[in-house]
Amino acid sequence: MKKISIEYINKIPKNIFTKEMKGLLNSEKSYFILDYLEKKRPFKDLEKIFQCMLVSSNKASDELFLSILQDQSVLGIESKKLKNNSLNEQKKSGLRNLSPYLEKRLFTLNEAYTAKFGFPFIIIHRGLSIDKIFSEFERSLADTFETRFLTSKNEIEKLFYLRLKDLVHEK
Repeated sequence: MKKISIEYINKIPKNIFTKEMKGLLNSEKSYFILDYLEKKRPFKDLEKIFQCMLVSSNKASDELFLSILQDQSVLGIESKKLKNNSLNEQKKSGLRNLSPYLEKRLFTLNEAYTAKFGFPFIIIHRGLSIDKIFSEFERSLADTFETRFLTSKNEIEKLFYLRLKDLVHEK
């Protein structure tokens, strides 16, 4: 991913802004965040962009956010079905190079999780071992819907921030 500057973000037309920033999000259903951000320009720094993202995200109804969660990438699915930056992120964490046994285990966990909660398991897997990812996945199945909904929303917000840091360079 090429780095862009805050100055560039502040100057570009709306259509270019959307094109440059959409990789921060996995779901087109969350593009309302980009619309909100575009209207809040100029930004003084990366933190201001993130704070505006949080404001916009928190304005979304639970129903809208649930539809965003339902539209997220599933861990370990076919490469062609992954969204935006998810393929590279899953490759870096080792989720694209699993043994057949672990692939089947991941498929089973995905099925059980989605059946229980109605959206895919969402975790920031940067820096986590495969064992840690699997143990968190298994542990999450004991959670309530409310816990998973809030945890998943927080994970999406963290992912936005990490991707924002990957995209934007500050002076």
